Amino acid sequence: MSRERPGRNRPLSSSHAAKVYGTPLRATEVHERPAGRGREVLGRLAQSRSNTGTAEGLFISEKAVAKHIGDILTELGLPPSGTDNRRVLAVLAVLACLDR
Repeated sequence: MSRERPGRNRPLSSSHAAKVYGTPLRATEVHERPAGRGREVLGRLAQSRSNTGTAEGLFISEKAVAKHIGDILTELGLPPSGTDNRRVLAVLAVLACLDR
């Protein structure tokens, strides 16, 4: 499978990301996950917040943020990868769901 990447003048859209990277879960499953605090943490990821920034904004510890992020990645079926940024893929999976 060719891993075509967007060029300088072609931004990465969530639908393009879903085609290139695939979405481990169906749209309805992604929409339902995560819930509660995990959803708030995912929202902060979508805003490019660091773990420290997320912790400060949500008044929780950095350790709790790291735990939520790990749970989110597991729920979305994103295994560890040396080549892909799973935090970005988690946000793209949710955006791809919203595009549908």
